[in-house]
Amino acid sequence: MLFVDIDHFKQVNDTYGHRFGDDVLRAVAHAVSDTIRRSDALYRYGGEEFVVLASHTQPIGAQQLGERIRGNVAAIGMVGGRDLKITVSIGVAGLRQGETGDAVLKRADAALYRAKEAGRNRVESGDFEATGRC
Repeated sequence: MLFVDIDHFKQVNDTYGHRFGDDVLRAVAHAVSDTIRRSDALYRYGGEEFVVLASHTQPIGAQQLGERIRGNVAAIGMVGGRDLKITVSIGVAGLRQGETGDAVLKRADAALYRAKEAGRNRVESGDFEATGRC
C-alpha cells in the first residue's frame, strides 16, 4: 500500500481557489494513474490523499513505484495554464499475514508522516513482513 499526500495543498487552495485545487487533484491523479500498473488500484482517500494498492509487489518494488510516482508528479510543471511545482510525500507499507486493511493503512500513514517530517517530496517505507512480500 502506498499512501500519497500532496505537499502544501492547502496553500494551493488558499492562493488559487478550490476550483484550481480540483485541477491539481486531477493532474496528480492522472500522473499517479499513468505510473501504476493496470493490476494496481488507485483510490482517492480524502482531501489531497490517495492510496495505491500494488498487489504482488516486493518491498523494493513498492519503494521504486513510490519514487516513480513522486518523480512523475514533480514533472507535472503546469496546471490550468499556470506554472506550479507540485510534490507529494509517500508512505509505503506491506500487508502482513493476518493483518487487517486498517492496520496496514495505519503503518502506511505513519510512514507518510515520516516523509513529511523529513522534508516532504520523498518516499518512506514502513516495516515489511519477513518474507519480503508486500
